[in-house]
Amino acid sequence: MVVGRTALHTHVSAQNNLYLSELFPENLLWINSGKAAGLGIRSNDTVEVTSTCGSGNIKTFVTDLIHPEAVFMIHGFGHEAKIGTRCYNKGLPDSVIQENISDRVGGSPALHVNIPGEKDYPQVLQAIDVLRRVALGERKISGKSWSLAAAMWPSMRPEPASGWGATR
Repeated sequence: MVVGRTALHTHVSAQNNLYLSELFPENLLWINSGKAAGLGIRSNDTVEVTSTCGSGNIKTFVTDLIHPEAVFMIHGFGHEAKIGTRCYNKGLPDSVIQENISDRVGGSPALHVNIPGEKDYPQVLQAIDVLRRVALGERKISGKSWSLAAAMWPSMRPEPASGWGATR
């Protein structure tokens, strides 16, 4: 599951805007044409998306612009506040199907997980573990995990004697 943004709706606060909701009324689940054909799914069909956190229904958009092993949806839809009459219950909120971890310092979402097949790639799980630990406030990361993070993001590597990645 890949979740993205659209320039028409920012910070989940524009979905109830009259003009913008007419241009982009709800999010759709993008699915590859070949994969959709094999599953008997057509554009505008309603499908259920399920993860370890929850599930929900969303309409589909069948396209060749998505990899066969992935699906995509826009963030910020599926509002449950009835006062938002233009966006109430339109689409699926990604927060229902993804675990959220908040950055302790800034309060922003730090990491989304629950990716089917993620356990098949131990290096992804190691990287997720490093990111999760940093997001939760850990500033001293052991050599092996830190080496993994440094290999992934060399430009962010602090000097060995100081910085949040150094161990003493």
